[in-house]
Amino acid sequence: MDRETIRKKYPLSDEQKLLLSQKYYETDLTIKQILKDFGLKGLNSSQITYLFDNIETNIKCEYCKVIMEQEPPTRTDGNKDTFCPQCKHILYRSSYRQCCCENCQKKKQIEKEKKEQQTKNAIYNLLNRDHDKTAYNAEDLTSWDKLLLGSLITFAMDEELKYIQPLEDCERCFFPGRDKSIEIIEKLYDDGLIILGNRYRTSSFTFDEKNNVSFYLNKVFYEVWVDDSDICKKLLNPNQFLNDDQILSFWRDFNKGEAIFYLLSEFENLRIKSFSPGKKTEELFAAMAEKLSLSQIFRMIRYITDKTAKEVMTGDKYYQHIANSTITRLESHFYRALHENYSLYNVKYENDLSMVTTYFYNKILNMGDSAFYSVPNIAMEKYIILREN
Repeated sequence: MDRETIRKKYPLSDEQKLLLSQKYYETDLTIKQILKDFGLKGLNSSQITYLFDNIETNIKCEYCKVIMEQEPPTRTDGNKDTFCPQCKHILYRSSYRQCCCENCQKKKQIEKEKKEQQTKNAIYNLLNRDHDKTAYNAEDLTSWDKLLLGSLITFAMDEELKYIQPLEDCERCFFPGRDKSIEIIEKLYDDGLIILGNRYRTSSFTFDEKNNVSFYLNKVFYEVWVDDSDICKKLLNPNQFLNDDQILSFWRDFNKGEAIFYLLSEFENLRIKSFSPGKKTEELFAAMAEKLSLSQIFRMIRYITDKTAKEVMTGDKYYQHIANSTITRLESHFYRALHENYSLYNVKYENDLSMVTTYFYNKILNMGDSAFYSVPNIAMEKYIILREN
């Protein structure tokens, strides 16, 4: 039975209540004895305090402005929650509990709507500031800028050529290496070639205590912000804007980046996550990119990391040591192949290369997948001879 039902079943006068409370709080009599003395047959020991009046506090309800009350304490529990007898608002003793009265629910809903509106206003202000920026001068775009924008337009932009999708939603990495992708997208944004798009998800933004807004670089939509309304169409199907030296240099650099990223992916599959390429690895892969096709480099990496997998399975060495020894074996295998002039097999094209590399293969070299199987130096020599003849 609840408190009200018990008070109706066992009605007591004020004098009886006072005497009962004195026996309960100020004597050592057992509760069973007290119940027997007062003829409260059928009442459970734990329900005796239900017969006492609530205790008024000095706290006013924030909603009704009436004095809040507490239930009478028990012999074992002197602290009770504070409640409003009118609207049932509760001030819980435990900070882990929150009142769910009708007024509190309304208050929370109002605060939630206010917070959402503040969030929207902060995002709108940020987007408006971006759209108030002066568009980047198309004549100042470098070949590098065009490669990066062309890659995003081709692989990350929507059908209307309006918004660049968030990088985290794209199937391909923007650039070889996730960290490098973020670094480059940030540079494009800081330089003003792209701005935040008017399409957005609130979860892509973060807010500090003062509601200052920032955003995740890989979670937001972007717009190309160049003072040429046809720039997206031009870069989607570009005329050649690189000379022969630039083409060869970019080809080697992109192959090098893809190869290092592929190696790190293989390491991740082997649970080797602490390896960071240093100068030695950079120099090795630069040399490989100059002498081999990307397919041949991938095949060599796969061959060497298959041996690495056996070391990982034995567990006899630290991961960092295993990674370093893998690089050493890869270097030995590469130079032995060059000096002894033995055949290096290609690996089948089955890896998604980055947007930038794929754009370069397809739109700049116009070679498609065959660029994956071609050695840059040799392919460029053939291309120049054919062009001049």
